Amino acid sequence: MSILYCHIGGTNYRVGNISLEDTWDLKTYENCQKKDYRKEHGRSLEKKETFYIQAPLKMLEDYHLELVIGGDTSSLNTIDLNVLEENDSNRKNQSKVLFVRTEEGDDVKLYFQAIRRGAVIKKGFVLLGNKPCIENGAVILIREQIDAYWSRKDEKLYFKDIKDLERILPHFFEKKFKILDKDLELLRTLITNICT
Repeated sequence: MSILYCHIGGTNYRVGNISLEDTWDLKTYENCQKKDYRKEHGRSLEKKETFYIQAPLKMLEDYHLELVIGGDTSSLNTIDLNVLEENDSNRKNQSKVLFVRTEEGDDVKLYFQAIRRGAVIKKGFVLLGNKPCIENGAVILIREQIDAYWSRKDEKLYFKDIKDLERILPHFFEKKFKILDKDLELLRTLITNICT
């Protein structure tokens, strides 16, 4: 079973049991040669390669995955137009992400796609199908490819472009940069003290 979630402004919303297998190529990352990003981040990937980083569940804590992976998803909020309007501007560290959870045996897999600026359309639209009709509301445009893939079994996050990962995990990257800034400031202080 696959469940689609929308993560906006630090909150998960359960969209429902929607299969995106015909829309998203969920096997893209699984069939690639995996390259450790820490060792090979300076080079371009070949077509059938992907980067990975170790990503224990704790690293994805912004997604409150204990709710998702725990299985009881009925307590999650539902997504509606008000949520999209309240989070209209994609402010710093306010990720907007769609993610699909699948379960295969004892392995939980998550597939992420960042919602880019301009992907939310809040206008009337024609819904095509057996009985075409005009609807008013919000539409989230999705792309065919996923931005990242995570497997609980190996606790790795797979991705093609680090910028996609930054959209999905802005808090993680901000924490890393804060640590780096503190280290650089300490180094500057030491150099200044030695030179004076």
